[in-house]
Amino acid sequence: MILLEINNRIVEETLSLKLENAQAGNKPDTVEVTFADFDGVLYHISNPNGDKTKVMVSISLKFYKELQDHGADE
Repeated sequence: MILLEINNRIVEETLSLKLENAQAGNKPDTVEVTFADFDGVLYHISNPNGDKTKVMVSISLKFYKELQDHGADE
């Protein structure tokens, strides 16, 4: 049996590190991480427009069209 985590460890660790650094008053640094999950979900974590004080998480789902067919946008 394969046991899958309900959260993505890379997303969790990346965001936790950014939050801990901000809370400690450290200088913000650049983040640019792209990776795929076990089910083909593509994640991209970056600083929008190069602003190191902001973090953007983008998620690309290959099956999003199917979700839309079932009302995902409503």
